Amino acid sequence: MSLKKSLIATGIWMLIVIAIGAYGIWYILSQNLPDAQLKERMSMFGSGFGIFAGIGLAVIWLPFAARMGAEQREKRERAARRKKKR
Repeated sequence: MSLKKSLIATGIWMLIVIAIGAYGIWYILSQNLPDAQLKERMSMFGSGFGIFAGIGLAVIWLPFAARMGAEQREKRERAARRKKKR
């Protein structure tokens, strides 16, 4: 995936994450819960949701980072081979 596509995918992913997060918060707040239980549920939701969002971003960016790393290694190897030939 190119940088442009990764950025577009990140923007779309973040919109999805914000929408799901807002719905989750609204759903938890709409329940008639005591404060202690509300805090506990919000904490559990936030922890799990952060992991969910992070995994989505990793799926988008890790292949891009791997490709860029491979290109950089190849450039260094070519430069080293040229330097040895001289």
